[in-house]
Amino acid sequence: MGESPVWGYVENGTVYILLNGKFHKILLFGQISYFLESYPVVRDQMSPVVTEARTTSTYRLLDMTNGRIGTFEPGRLETLMREDEELLNEFRMLGSPKIKERKMYSFIERFNKAHPLIPTKD
Repeated sequence: MGESPVWGYVENGTVYILLNGKFHKILLFGQISYFLESYPVVRDQMSPVVTEARTTSTYRLLDMTNGRIGTFEPGRLETLMREDEELLNEFRMLGSPKIKERKMYSFIERFNKAHPLIPTKD
């Protein structure tokens, strides 16, 4: 996905980004951010309210250094952690993709703690 700029807002300490005309809550905010991209499935496009509870949902990773959004998968996280060789090697040593997938959230937390997001000055 996207080379387009990411736009969002903060409300009560929670960050939301606009993507495909909908706002999505950032679940873990940092240099590597994590969010659920979710859209309601609407059967009747003319209905003024959403009457269908089902949604299509995909977890995503957002690289806050360049605004690029990618899939929530081990290979993508490895790419995003490339500046921290020690953490990256530890992640790679986990072996199977299933174990890596289960550990991704904790590695994102650890990466963000070691590499805090520093706002740029305009």
